[in-house]
Formats: sequence, structure tokens, C-alpha cells
Amino acid sequence: MPEGDVRKDLLRGYKMNASAKKTVQARRRQYGSPVAEFRRVAALWTAILGTPVEPRQVGLCMIALKLAREVYRHKQDNLTDIAGYSDCLQHLYQKGKNDER
Repeated sequence: MPEGDVRKDLLRGYKMNASAKKTVQARRRQYGSPVAEFRRVAALWTAILGTPVEPRQVGLCMIALKLAREVYRHKQDNLTDIAGYSDCLQHLYQKGKNDER
């Protein structure tokens, strides 16, 4: 891969991460911690579905929703949200590791 292409890819990745970070920060101001929000959603889905749902599964399902939308029609928002949900999942995994200590 030519050096110019690598720089473009890195810049594109940086812009995506910056956009996802802005989205996560805005949602955090609106809805609170993603860990707490995913726990609330998991509790609601557990009640609705009648089967246990873990907060991490909420994040994975939200990514799946955005993938399904992206397969139907490309929209930059889908990709930004996927990156944002991935960031939220990372928070959940890190929180889980801290809770185990």
C-alpha cells in the first residue's frame, strides 16, 4: 500500500473515532453513563423477552441493528454509531474487569 494511502486510512480512522467519541459524549450528557444505560435496557429486554439479557448483549444487538441498516442502505450515521457502540462495549468490558477485582 503506498504511503499516501496509509495516511488517508489513518486520517479516515481518526475522523471516525473523533465522530464516534462526540456521539458517545453527547449521549452521555443526555442519558448518563453507557454502563448504566445498557444495564437499564438489559433489564427491560429481560422483562419483555422473558429470558436473561446482559448489558454486553445490548451493545452487540445495537451494533447488529446498525449493521442491518447499513446493509440495507449506506448512511454514515450507521458507521459512526457502530464505532460508538463499540466504545460503549469497551467500557462495559473494562467495568466488568474492575468489578472482578
